Amino acid sequence: MTPSSPVVSTGDTVKVTINSIEIFGTIESIGLTATESITEYGHCWSSTIYAPTVYNDRTKHESRTDTCTYTSTLTNLKPNTTYYIRAYAINEADTGYGNTKMFKTLNDKPPTKPFLSTTIPTDVTKNSARSGCLFFSDLSIFF
Repeated sequence: MTPSSPVVSTGDTVKVTINSIEIFGTIESIGLTATESITEYGHCWSSTIYAPTVYNDRTKHESRTDTCTYTSTLTNLKPNTTYYIRAYAINEADTGYGNTKMFKTLNDKPPTKPFLSTTIPTDVTKNSARSGCLFFSDLSIFF
């Protein structure tokens, strides 16, 4: 029997914030090994490398002897940044990787809320007045 690497798939996100991403992964097969166990599994990620490996940033879960679906929380991420993420699992034969998925953290600056400002009334009479307004939105001004 020739040893083989684990089979892993990268899942969808559970939660995305300005500096973290929680994501699913699945160990579909532990592979063929003498010990029949996974020594480590989790997710690896990068903001610059499309197919990150365990030599990039990664989460680590301890060993197991069966298949499972799991979550990892990627932390200390930069706001408003795209990350490439892959699930991984390591056995004594090799490292298996899931497909690369791309997710973006949230922006740390809240959107500008539009507001309306009226001008001082002029030409005031008993029955009328002349006025105007300014509408501000995302640094644009509308008259």
